[in-house]
Amino acid sequence: VVQTEDNGVPPAASAESLPTDPVQVALTPPTAPQTLTAVEGDNIVTLNWAAPASDGNTPITGYLIERKTTGDFAPIANTSPSTALTYDDTTAINGTTYTYRVAAINAVDTGPYSNEVIATPAPVSDFVITVAVTAGDLTFTLPHDSGGTFDYNISTDDAGATLPTLPITAWNAPNTITFSGAGTWTVTYSPNGDPNTGMPNVFFDNIPEAAKVRTVENFGNMGWANALGAFYGCSNMTAFNGNGDVSGVLSMSRMFRGCTALASLTNTGSWDVSGVVNMLNMFRDCTSLTAIDTSGWVTTALTNAARLFQGCTSLTSQPAVGTWDMLGVTDIEYMYQECSSLIGEPDIDGWNVTTVVDGTDFMSFYNLDQLSSAWYNGVLAAWNLQAVQNKVPINFRDAVATGAGLVDRQALIDDHSWLIEDGA
Repeated sequence: VVQTEDNGVPPAASAESLPTDPVQVALTPPTAPQTLTAVEGDNIVTLNWAAPASDGNTPITGYLIERKTTGDFAPIANTSPSTALTYDDTTAINGTTYTYRVAAINAVDTGPYSNEVIATPAPVSDFVITVAVTAGDLTFTLPHDSGGTFDYNISTDDAGATLPTLPITAWNAPNTITFSGAGTWTVTYSPNGDPNTGMPNVFFDNIPEAAKVRTVENFGNMGWANALGAFYGCSNMTAFNGNGDVSGVLSMSRMFRGCTALASLTNTGSWDVSGVVNMLNMFRDCTSLTAIDTSGWVTTALTNAARLFQGCTSLTSQPAVGTWDMLGVTDIEYMYQECSSLIGEPDIDGWNVTTVVDGTDFMSFYNLDQLSSAWYNGVLAAWNLQAVQNKVPINFRDAVATGAGLVDRQALIDDHSWLIEDGA
């Protein structure tokens, strides 16, 4: 019997009694893994990445690892069923440059590839470079500064090369290699005894030999004690792999100055620079660099940061300086001068500038229209609270203070005789 309402029409079904269809969710391949990085070791490359933003609505089951030297990529591993976000390529061979990429896998398909990374494995201790020689000059000599203990061997991929008497045990001992023909050759400098000693410095310092350097494949753990002028004038060096130990280095002054072709600077963010006192001119006129990784730098001992990034006209991303310990630093003059492509503002409002005595042209010829009033006001407010030195000249390019920032600016001028150049 069907019950009816007074008009004879059956009552409508309640919402609770209506059947419901399950929600249909589209299943897709996962998106690309994120921020792939590579760490080189001795016959090993360790890859690390972040999970994709989307798993495609079905769990990721593994990752496809691909590698190439030249030509096309080829798979070297499928990590399924592991979903670990790291992979050790233990088939990598020292001295060979590899390019890697990673894709995520789910039940639907393999997704798109991550960013590509380049890695050249090498013994952690070895200092590995490539040099180019011509038919008119088949020799290469690695220059050193005096001081420290030297004890290292030399090898090269040129089987016909003539090597000096080994090991090299003095800074001025003959270390010239004569290659069998013109071309670009790989040279490996290895500690002779203690695996982390043997070469306290390299000192090209703008001599003609510097022009022969093409890349640093591995900086190594050679017992580095001084990087003063190390690669100054290596104007044809296109890539530098900072994999190595710089914890004993005292000076990085003009380390990369004039490396105008240097476009790839890797594995420097983890450098232990806590003992470095001097960074004067460190990256000056590195006109091809777009990024400098200083993300892990602790500058406890630093006293001189003058001209640090001066003339880096292609630099677009801000070096990480916000956590730098600037107490003790006296010189920041010309530090950002002619950084004419930098996007945004440097993170400097947290700096302790109580020991700074010279900021002449600190940001002169910086990229126009990048320095906001909000940023400038914050810097002025923070610095005005400090017991700063008197008569400090400082340049903030075209920045304009507003509101309370004007008060802080005037206080630095009235109370400390600062000589401020800005957009006012």
